[in-house]
Amino acid sequence: MTDYFLATDGDDANSGSIDAPFGTLDHLMGALSAGDTGYVRGGTHYPTGFADGSAQQGTATAPIRLTAYDGEDVVFDFSGDTYGALRLWDCAYWELSDFTVRDSPSYGVYCFGGTHDCTLENLVVDGSGGDPETSGAGIYFYQAPDNLVRNCVSRNNYDPSSGGGNADGFVGESAGGTVFEDCVAYGNSDDGFDLWRGENEVIRGCVAYDNGYDPDGNEAGDGNGFKLGGGATSGGHRIERCVSYRNAARGFHYNEADIPIEMVNCTAWQNPTNFWFAEVEHVLRNNLSAEGGETLGTVVDDAYNSWNLGITSPSFASTDPTSPDFLRLSTDSPAIDVGTDVGLSYNGEAPDLGAYETESTATDTTTAAALNVATRADDGTIAFQSGALMAHDGAGWVAPTPRYYDGTEFVAVGSDDGTTTDPALVEGFESGDLSAYQGDRSAFAVTTDRAAAGDHSLVGTTGGSEWKSVLAVGDADRSLAYGTTVRVRVFLTDSADSAIVRFGVAGSSNWIGAGYNANENGIQISEAVAGSWSQVGGGSLTPVTGEWMEWEIAWGVGGDDLVEVTCYDAAGTQIGAGSATASDHRSDEGIGFEYTAQYGGTGPVYFDDLRVV
Repeated sequence: MTDYFLATDGDDANSGSIDAPFGTLDHLMGALSAGDTGYVRGGTHYPTGFADGSAQQGTATAPIRLTAYDGEDVVFDFSGDTYGALRLWDCAYWELSDFTVRDSPSYGVYCFGGTHDCTLENLVVDGSGGDPETSGAGIYFYQAPDNLVRNCVSRNNYDPSSGGGNADGFVGESAGGTVFEDCVAYGNSDDGFDLWRGENEVIRGCVAYDNGYDPDGNEAGDGNGFKLGGGATSGGHRIERCVSYRNAARGFHYNEADIPIEMVNCTAWQNPTNFWFAEVEHVLRNNLSAEGGETLGTVVDDAYNSWNLGITSPSFASTDPTSPDFLRLSTDSPAIDVGTDVGLSYNGEAPDLGAYETESTATDTTTAAALNVATRADDGTIAFQSGALMAHDGAGWVAPTPRYYDGTEFVAVGSDDGTTTDPALVEGFESGDLSAYQGDRSAFAVTTDRAAAGDHSLVGTTGGSEWKSVLAVGDADRSLAYGTTVRVRVFLTDSADSAIVRFGVAGSSNWIGAGYNANENGIQISEAVAGSWSQVGGGSLTPVTGEWMEWEIAWGVGGDDLVEVTCYDAAGTQIGAGSATASDHRSDEGIGFEYTAQYGGTGPVYFDDLRVV
């Protein structure tokens, strides 16, 4: 295991020691074997032609290293020839780190011929291209599996011979198992990341922007931030926590990949098309699309993404690329805590949408004192109810409120306002916020302007041509069990407004909905099962506007999975009824609320006082 050195004033006739360094990169690379390290002294080196590692095999415990010496600034400038680059052919367990490859006529760093288990870290590749015989890509793996690229930048690559059509930032072609982690690709004339003919690769925490343009700013190549397929067979990748913005054509493109791709917690912003997936059952979860479109095939398995949840304005902390808060969510973003668990760490009640998870603001209540309250039921029996003793932190009460039965009603212990709590209440919106809900929270508000019971109600704050909904899932205080009957108060401003109550909710893709649809001129009962929506029944309803109506919904009471809806005006007169049999949602107890004004309504729509009867 030997250390060799390269310096700008060295000579290949030297021994390669620190005091007698080699003079050319090609000579240094050829001298390395398992366990050796090639140290490059600072300065700009000017290799000519190809600098090759060839059939040199390190091992997992004795890798071959090529790195800058002691933090010195190392640049390999290949501009002095019409061809050339740094290459590894049939190599194994190499580690390349901490240097820049500049102006390579061919590719910047090229790993091919079965090269495997190599690590490229802290490299910058800048300005590759010009050799008409090669692609001009920055970092290129071809038939080179199971390699790792970490914290590298590949930029400004352009191949004029194809009009910029082949110069990508990073390429994993036929390079199964390769991992790109925390890398950045920008200003490349074709794509940022290209997995042509690649299978089972991982891209994690990477960023691609301003790709698809030539050096003069004209559109050139394909212009994808991330191109994830192509060729006879490709796909099977996992893409996580990546960001793609302002690319010429697309943020994330499946590019005919025929093996399902898993894409989770990615952000696309200001690409003409942010996400384009079709053909097979690609899986998309927790992704955030803003100021750009989505093109999705019917077989794509997408749920818990911004477009599923109706989040069109995610409220970024900054849209300035120079800011440390760029494309991170603001504290009031509707994209916080509305995702689903995909195996990545998260704060709060659920994952955020997009690449950047916000810091948790939850109050730690793990040390709250226990409180047991003796309760007496109507039949005279006594039981104990357990709860956490609440404490006020200056902004609110920070533990669930235990309640006891005083012989007449349940009374809250330690509540902040001393009010009595109705034990049948599922949701009265008296908490004053929507933090327990997922979905279009920016399209709803808790208001004191109008309330059917208590001091607050839920109001839909926008009209327009879309349905807006919020859902509470896995919240014990906002749940509705199968086999119960509830009543809810609903206020329509206009008879063309529509209002739906959801129950049996397991998430944005699984629920039952019952209420008034102005387009149907009556009651609509519908459901979603695994994201597939269908109307299962309906009934007549002549809604009353300008006053609170009361709707009664019985779920699984009159028959298995039977939904029965009966509507009353403020005086208690029945004004409509309908029923239908839904699918089995019996294990799902979440609730939700939905509205639209797209059928000519003016809004707003209000909901209040959802309770078991």
